[in-house]
Amino acid sequence: YFTDVDNLTFTDVKGVGPTIDGKPMVDFNELEPKLSKPPFSINVKKSEMVGARQARQFTKTVEGADRTVTIFDNATPDDIRKALKYLETGENYNFSTNVIIPNSLPIFNN
Repeated sequence: YFTDVDNLTFTDVKGVGPTIDGKPMVDFNELEPKLSKPPFSINVKKSEMVGARQARQFTKTVEGADRTVTIFDNATPDDIRKALKYLETGENYNFSTNVIIPNSLPIFNN
């Protein structure tokens, strides 16, 4: 699983169009199908706007534990990889920006 996460590429999931500080935003329409298939098998719980940010809640049940993360459209590939690892293990991988784990403090870097 971790090898698959580390090898996951994001060139096709960064949207064409608006950028933030020159970095393209996440294209959730491309990311969601990629994550819904094995080896990830992650569910999209809901799409929402948080302030001016587009976000998606991703969930996964592993060994009876339900885990959820919210990924924002300006998340970095590294943040997305860390979120995927959290969904699998439940361990916080020190998210640097734009990911929320419920019941913990969100960290934003704008």
